[in-house]
Amino acid sequence: LLASGLPAGQPGIFFYGPTEVQVPFGNGVRCVGGGSLGLFRLPPGAAGNAGVLQLEPDLQSPPSGSGSLAGSTWKFQAWFRDPSGGGAAFDLARGLSIDFGA
Repeated sequence: LLASGLPAGQPGIFFYGPTEVQVPFGNGVRCVGGGSLGLFRLPPGAAGNAGVLQLEPDLQSPPSGSGSLAGSTWKFQAWFRDPSGGGAAFDLARGLSIDFGA
C-alpha cells in the first residue's frame, strides 16, 4: 500500500474494511466502511521526506475476525496528520478497492 503527497515526517496509518462509504472525516472524506465486520487498522508509520507512506501488509495473516482475504474485495485508505492543513489537522488519502480473487 502506498499513499503519496502527504506532509513529510507526519504519522499515518492504513485501514481497511469490506464496504465503501462517503463520510466527512477530518479535512477529507472517509471512503472505507466497516459493514458488519468493522474497520481494521494496519501498523502505523510515518511519511518519509518525499511525503510517501507505504506498508507491505502480511496477507497471510489478516486481523482476527476479518476472515480469509481470498475471494473477497476490500477497501483501503490512509489517514495522516496534516498540521499545516488547518481545520481538523488530519486528512485522508483517496480510497482503493482491491479484489483478492479466489
